[in-house]
Amino acid sequence: MNLHSQRLKKLQSTLKQPVLLASLEAFSPNLYYYSGVQETPAVALITKNHAFLYSWHEAEGFENYSLKGFRKNFFELLEKQKINKLSIDEKSDAVRFVFKLLAKKIKLSPASEGLSAPREIKSGHEISLMKKAQDLTKKIVAECSKSGTENSFAGLMEFKARKTGFALNAFPPIVAVNENAAIPHHSPTNKKINSRDLLLVDCGLTNEKYCADYTTTFYEGKNKVWKDACVAVSEALKASAKKVRPGVKGKVLTNASLKVLSEYGFKQNTFKDIGLSLGHQLGLEVHEGSKPFDELTLKKGMAITIEPGLYFKKEFGVRFEDVFFVK
Repeated sequence: MNLHSQRLKKLQSTLKQPVLLASLEAFSPNLYYYSGVQETPAVALITKNHAFLYSWHEAEGFENYSLKGFRKNFFELLEKQKINKLSIDEKSDAVRFVFKLLAKKIKLSPASEGLSAPREIKSGHEISLMKKAQDLTKKIVAECSKSGTENSFAGLMEFKARKTGFALNAFPPIVAVNENAAIPHHSPTNKKINSRDLLLVDCGLTNEKYCADYTTTFYEGKNKVWKDACVAVSEALKASAKKVRPGVKGKVLTNASLKVLSEYGFKQNTFKDIGLSLGHQLGLEVHEGSKPFDELTLKKGMAITIEPGLYFKKEFGVRFEDVFFVK
Protein backbone atom coordinates (compact mmCIF):
# COMPACT_ATOMS: atom_id res chain seq x y z
CA MET A 1 0.00 0.00 0.00
CA ASN A 2 1.59 3.28 -1.08
CA LEU A 3 1.54 6.54 0.87
CA HIS A 4 -1.43 8.00 -0.98
CA SER A 5 -3.60 4.92 -0.48
CA GLN A 6 -2.70 4.91 3.24
CA ARG A 7 -3.97 8.47 3.46
CA LEU A 8 -7.11 7.43 1.58
CA LYS A 9 -7.86 4.60 4.03
CA LYS A 10 -7.37 6.94 6.98
CA LEU A 11 -9.71 9.50 5.41
CA GLN A 12 -12.38 6.85 4.74
CA SER A 13 -12.30 5.77 8.37
CA THR A 14 -13.39 9.27 9.43
CA LEU A 15 -15.92 10.04 6.67
CA LYS A 16 -19.49 10.79 7.72
CA GLN A 17 -20.72 11.21 4.14
CA PRO A 18 -19.25 10.83 0.63
CA VAL A 19 -16.86 13.47 -0.66
CA LEU A 20 -16.21 14.78 -4.17
CA LEU A 21 -12.81 16.06 -5.35
CA ALA A 22 -11.96 17.29 -8.84
CA SER A 23 -9.15 18.76 -10.91
CA LEU A 24 -10.67 19.54 -14.29
CA GLU A 25 -8.25 22.29 -15.32
CA ALA A 26 -6.36 23.25 -12.16
CA PHE A 27 -4.19 21.12 -9.87
CA SER A 28 -6.06 19.94 -6.76
CA PRO A 29 -3.79 19.53 -3.70
CA ASN A 30 -6.34 17.38 -1.88
CA LEU A 31 -6.97 15.08 -4.85
CA TYR A 32 -3.20 14.62 -5.23
CA TYR A 33 -2.73 14.04 -1.48
CA TYR A 34 -5.18 11.14 -1.40
CA SER A 35 -4.66 9.63 -4.86
CA GLY A 36 -1.25 10.69 -6.19
CA VAL A 37 -2.92 11.92 -9.40
CA GLN A 38 -1.66 15.35 -10.41
CA GLU A 39 -2.70 15.50 -14.07
CA THR A 40 -5.97 17.02 -15.19
CA PRO A 41 -8.77 16.22 -15.68
CA ALA A 42 -9.53 13.90 -12.78
CA VAL A 43 -12.56 13.39 -10.53
CA ALA A 44 -12.76 11.30 -7.36
CA LEU A 45 -15.77 10.18 -5.35
CA ILE A 46 -14.85 8.77 -1.96
CA THR A 47 -17.26 6.97 0.36
CA LYS A 48 -16.62 5.13 3.61
CA ASN A 49 -16.23 1.80 1.82
CA HIS A 50 -15.40 2.68 -1.78
CA ALA A 51 -13.31 5.13 -3.78
CA PHE A 52 -13.94 5.85 -7.45
CA LEU A 53 -11.58 7.70 -9.77
CA TYR A 54 -12.21 9.03 -13.27
CA SER A 55 -8.83 9.85 -14.82
CA TRP A 56 -6.38 8.98 -17.58
CA HIS A 57 -4.26 7.49 -14.77
CA GLU A 58 -4.93 4.80 -12.21
CA ALA A 59 -4.50 5.15 -8.46
CA GLU A 60 -4.07 2.49 -5.82
CA GLY A 61 -7.07 2.08 -3.53
CA PHE A 62 -9.54 3.39 -6.13
CA GLU A 63 -11.86 1.74 -8.59
CA ASN A 64 -10.41 3.31 -11.74
CA TYR A 65 -12.60 4.42 -14.64
CA SER A 66 -11.93 6.04 -18.00
CA LEU A 67 -12.96 9.63 -18.61
CA LYS A 68 -14.84 8.56 -21.72
CA GLY A 69 -18.54 9.15 -21.10
CA PHE A 70 -17.64 10.51 -17.67
CA ARG A 71 -20.54 12.91 -17.11
CA LYS A 72 -23.22 10.30 -17.81
CA ASN A 73 -21.39 7.55 -15.93
CA PHE A 74 -20.63 9.72 -12.91
CA PHE A 75 -24.24 10.69 -12.26
CA GLU A 76 -25.31 7.09 -12.80
CA LEU A 77 -22.75 6.13 -10.15
CA LEU A 78 -24.28 8.61 -7.69
CA GLU A 79 -27.66 7.00 -8.23
CA LYS A 80 -26.28 3.48 -7.93
CA GLN A 81 -24.56 4.39 -4.65
CA LYS A 82 -27.81 6.02 -3.48
CA ILE A 83 -25.99 9.23 -2.60
CA ASN A 84 -28.29 12.06 -1.51
CA LYS A 85 -25.77 13.91 0.67
CA LEU A 86 -22.34 14.90 -0.57
CA SER A 87 -19.41 16.94 0.72
CA ILE A 88 -17.42 18.78 -1.93
CA ASP A 89 -13.88 20.09 -1.89
CA GLU A 90 -14.93 23.69 -2.48
CA LYS A 91 -11.35 24.79 -3.14
CA SER A 92 -11.18 22.50 -6.16
CA ASP A 93 -12.94 22.26 -9.51
CA ALA A 94 -15.62 20.19 -7.74
CA VAL A 95 -17.57 23.44 -7.42
CA ARG A 96 -18.35 23.15 -11.13
CA PHE A 97 -20.74 20.31 -10.33
CA VAL A 98 -22.73 22.26 -7.73
CA PHE A 99 -25.71 23.26 -9.87
CA LYS A 100 -26.13 19.83 -11.47
CA LEU A 101 -25.89 18.18 -8.06
CA LEU A 102 -28.44 20.58 -6.59
CA ALA A 103 -30.73 19.91 -9.56
CA LYS A 104 -30.66 16.25 -8.58
CA LYS A 105 -31.68 17.30 -5.06
CA ILE A 106 -28.39 16.21 -3.51
CA LYS A 107 -27.64 18.08 -0.28
CA LEU A 108 -24.17 19.62 -0.35
CA SER A 109 -21.71 20.68 2.34
CA PRO A 110 -18.10 21.98 2.27
CA ALA A 111 -15.27 19.50 2.84
CA SER A 112 -12.09 21.45 2.17
CA GLU A 113 -11.13 22.11 5.79
CA GLY A 114 -11.54 18.46 6.80
CA LEU A 115 -9.66 17.23 3.74
CA SER A 116 -6.81 19.67 4.25
CA ALA A 117 -6.36 19.26 8.01
CA PRO A 118 -4.18 16.09 7.81
CA ARG A 119 -1.83 17.95 5.45
CA GLU A 120 -0.81 20.34 8.24
CA ILE A 121 1.52 17.77 9.81
CA LYS A 122 4.29 16.81 7.39
CA SER A 123 5.96 13.42 7.22
CA GLY A 124 9.74 13.11 7.11
CA HIS A 125 9.50 12.52 3.36
CA GLU A 126 7.41 15.65 2.82
CA ILE A 127 9.85 17.72 4.88
CA SER A 128 12.82 16.45 2.88
CA LEU A 129 11.07 17.43 -0.38
CA MET A 130 10.37 20.92 0.96
CA LYS A 131 13.89 21.40 2.31
CA LYS A 132 15.34 20.55 -1.08
CA ALA A 133 12.96 22.96 -2.81
CA GLN A 134 13.88 25.74 -0.38
CA ASP A 135 17.64 25.15 -0.71
CA LEU A 136 17.48 25.13 -4.51
CA THR A 137 15.37 28.29 -4.53
CA LYS A 138 18.00 30.11 -2.45
CA LYS A 139 20.77 28.83 -4.70
CA ILE A 140 19.03 30.04 -7.87
CA VAL A 141 18.36 33.51 -6.44
CA ALA A 142 21.99 33.84 -5.33
CA GLU A 143 23.28 32.87 -8.79
CA CYS A 144 21.32 35.56 -10.66
CA SER A 145 23.13 38.76 -11.55
CA LYS A 146 21.50 41.87 -10.10
CA SER A 147 21.03 43.54 -13.48
CA GLY A 148 18.61 43.81 -16.39
CA THR A 149 14.97 44.48 -15.54
CA GLU A 150 12.51 43.09 -13.03
CA ASN A 151 11.02 40.96 -15.82
CA SER A 152 14.33 39.66 -17.12
CA PHE A 153 15.49 38.83 -13.58
CA ALA A 154 12.29 36.82 -13.01
CA GLY A 155 12.78 35.08 -16.36
CA LEU A 156 16.39 34.24 -15.54
CA MET A 157 15.36 32.61 -12.27
CA GLU A 158 12.68 30.59 -14.05
CA PHE A 159 15.20 29.48 -16.69
CA LYS A 160 17.75 28.44 -14.08
CA ALA A 161 15.09 26.50 -12.19
CA ARG A 162 14.12 24.56 -15.33
CA LYS A 163 17.80 23.81 -16.02
CA THR A 164 18.05 22.16 -12.60
CA GLY A 165 14.99 20.03 -13.41
CA PHE A 166 12.44 21.98 -11.38
CA ALA A 167 9.90 24.76 -11.89
CA LEU A 168 9.75 28.12 -10.13
CA ASN A 169 5.99 27.86 -9.89
CA ALA A 170 4.95 27.80 -6.23
CA PHE A 171 3.56 31.26 -7.14
CA PRO A 172 4.44 33.94 -9.72
CA PRO A 173 7.88 35.29 -8.77
CA ILE A 174 8.05 38.78 -7.26
CA VAL A 175 10.94 40.99 -8.34
CA ALA A 176 10.67 44.58 -7.11
CA VAL A 177 13.06 47.54 -7.32
CA ASN A 178 13.07 50.48 -4.87
CA GLU A 179 9.52 51.94 -4.58
CA ASN A 180 8.04 48.82 -6.18
CA ALA A 181 9.26 46.84 -3.16
CA ALA A 182 6.74 48.75 -1.04
CA ILE A 183 4.03 46.76 -2.85
CA PRO A 184 4.05 43.36 -1.07
CA HIS A 185 2.88 41.31 -4.08
CA HIS A 186 4.31 43.42 -6.88
CA SER A 187 4.24 41.96 -10.41
CA PRO A 188 7.57 42.36 -12.29
CA THR A 189 7.76 45.17 -14.83
CA ASN A 190 10.42 46.39 -17.27
CA LYS A 191 11.87 48.70 -14.62
CA LYS A 192 15.68 48.55 -14.80
CA ILE A 193 17.81 47.20 -11.97
CA ASN A 194 20.89 49.31 -11.21
CA SER A 195 23.76 48.24 -8.98
CA ARG A 196 22.86 50.68 -6.17
CA ASP A 197 19.14 49.92 -6.22
CA LEU A 198 17.24 48.07 -3.55
CA LEU A 199 16.02 44.77 -4.97
CA LEU A 200 13.41 42.53 -3.30
CA VAL A 201 12.99 38.98 -4.62
CA ASP A 202 10.27 36.56 -3.48
CA CYS A 203 9.88 33.17 -5.18
CA GLY A 204 9.64 29.42 -4.68
CA LEU A 205 10.36 26.17 -6.49
CA THR A 206 8.11 23.15 -6.27
CA ASN A 207 9.50 19.67 -5.68
CA GLU A 208 6.99 16.88 -6.41
CA LYS A 209 4.30 19.56 -5.92
CA TYR A 210 5.63 20.68 -2.51
CA CYS A 211 6.32 24.41 -2.31
CA ALA A 212 9.25 26.55 -1.27
CA ASP A 213 8.86 30.22 -0.30
CA TYR A 214 11.89 32.47 0.01
CA THR A 215 12.30 36.23 0.13
CA THR A 216 15.46 38.30 0.32
CA THR A 217 16.29 41.97 -0.12
CA PHE A 218 19.53 43.19 -1.68
CA TYR A 219 20.83 46.68 -1.03
CA GLU A 220 24.36 48.01 -1.48
CA GLY A 221 23.52 51.72 -1.71
CA LYS A 222 24.30 54.53 0.72
CA ASN A 223 20.86 55.41 2.11
CA LYS A 224 21.19 54.89 5.87
CA VAL A 225 17.47 54.40 6.49
CA TRP A 226 17.29 51.72 3.83
CA LYS A 227 20.38 49.99 5.24
CA ASP A 228 18.99 50.11 8.77
CA ALA A 229 15.68 48.73 7.56
CA CYS A 230 17.42 45.74 5.96
CA VAL A 231 19.29 44.99 9.18
CA ALA A 232 16.16 45.44 11.32
CA VAL A 233 14.02 43.09 9.24
CA SER A 234 16.76 40.47 9.04
CA GLU A 235 17.16 40.55 12.84
CA ALA A 236 13.39 40.44 13.32
CA LEU A 237 13.24 37.19 11.35
CA LYS A 238 15.99 35.69 13.52
CA ALA A 239 14.20 36.71 16.72
CA SER A 240 10.94 35.08 15.62
CA ALA A 241 12.73 31.95 14.40
CA LYS A 242 14.09 31.40 17.91
CA LYS A 243 10.51 31.09 19.19
CA VAL A 244 9.53 28.25 16.83
CA ARG A 245 8.60 25.17 18.85
CA PRO A 246 5.49 23.07 19.57
CA GLY A 247 2.81 24.75 21.66
CA VAL A 248 3.77 28.33 20.80
CA LYS A 249 1.14 30.64 19.29
CA GLY A 250 1.89 32.44 16.06
CA LYS A 251 1.22 35.73 17.85
CA VAL A 252 4.32 35.14 19.99
CA LEU A 253 6.42 35.05 16.82
CA THR A 254 4.67 38.17 15.51
CA ASN A 255 5.37 40.10 18.72
CA ALA A 256 9.02 39.04 18.65
CA SER A 257 9.46 40.55 15.17
CA LEU A 258 7.58 43.73 16.02
CA LYS A 259 9.70 44.19 19.16
CA VAL A 260 12.94 44.04 17.17
CA LEU A 261 11.65 46.41 14.49
CA SER A 262 10.63 48.87 17.22
CA GLU A 263 14.04 48.62 18.87
CA TYR A 264 15.63 49.62 15.56
CA GLY A 265 13.34 52.65 15.38
CA PHE A 266 10.72 51.21 13.03
CA LYS A 267 7.50 51.42 15.02
CA GLN A 268 5.41 52.18 11.95
CA ASN A 269 5.20 50.90 8.38
CA THR A 270 5.53 47.33 9.60
CA PHE A 271 3.98 44.28 7.97
CA LYS A 272 1.20 44.44 10.57
CA ASP A 273 0.42 48.07 9.79
CA ILE A 274 -0.47 47.21 6.19
CA GLY A 275 -2.53 44.14 7.09
CA LEU A 276 -0.02 41.35 6.50
CA SER A 277 0.60 38.35 8.75
CA LEU A 278 4.08 37.46 9.90
CA GLY A 279 3.84 34.11 8.13
CA HIS A 280 1.74 31.18 7.02
CA GLN A 281 1.72 27.41 6.72
CA LEU A 282 2.77 25.80 3.45
CA GLY A 283 3.09 22.44 1.73
CA LEU A 284 1.25 21.36 -1.43
CA GLU A 285 -0.05 24.94 -1.46
CA VAL A 286 2.08 27.97 -0.73
CA HIS A 287 -0.62 29.13 1.71
CA GLU A 288 -2.14 26.33 3.78
CA GLY A 289 -4.13 26.03 6.97
CA SER A 290 -7.52 27.37 8.04
CA LYS A 291 -6.43 29.69 10.86
CA PRO A 292 -4.81 33.15 10.72
CA PHE A 293 -1.13 32.96 11.65
CA ASP A 294 -1.50 34.76 15.00
CA GLU A 295 -4.17 32.25 16.09
CA LEU A 296 -2.16 29.23 15.02
CA THR A 297 -0.73 26.93 17.70
CA LEU A 298 2.46 25.37 16.39
CA LYS A 299 2.62 21.57 16.31
CA LYS A 300 5.48 19.20 15.64
CA GLY A 301 5.69 18.51 11.92
CA MET A 302 4.20 21.81 10.78
CA ALA A 303 5.93 23.82 8.06
CA ILE A 304 5.66 27.60 8.38
CA THR A 305 7.17 30.71 6.88
CA ILE A 306 8.34 33.75 8.81
CA GLU A 307 8.42 36.94 6.72
CA PRO A 308 8.68 40.23 8.60
CA GLY A 309 8.79 43.35 6.48
CA LEU A 310 8.78 47.15 6.35
CA TYR A 311 6.82 48.97 3.67
CA PHE A 312 7.19 52.69 2.96
CA LYS A 313 4.64 53.61 0.31
CA LYS A 314 6.15 55.04 -2.89
CA GLU A 315 9.64 54.88 -1.32
CA PHE A 316 10.91 51.34 -0.63
CA GLY A 317 10.15 48.04 1.03
CA VAL A 318 12.18 45.33 2.76
CA ARG A 319 11.23 41.71 3.43
CA PHE A 320 13.14 38.62 4.45
CA GLU A 321 11.48 35.21 4.55
CA ASP A 322 12.42 31.61 5.18
CA VAL A 323 10.73 28.28 5.89
CA PHE A 324 10.88 26.61 9.29
CA PHE A 325 9.83 23.13 10.40
CA VAL A 326 8.43 22.74 13.90
CA LYS A 327 10.46 20.10 15.77
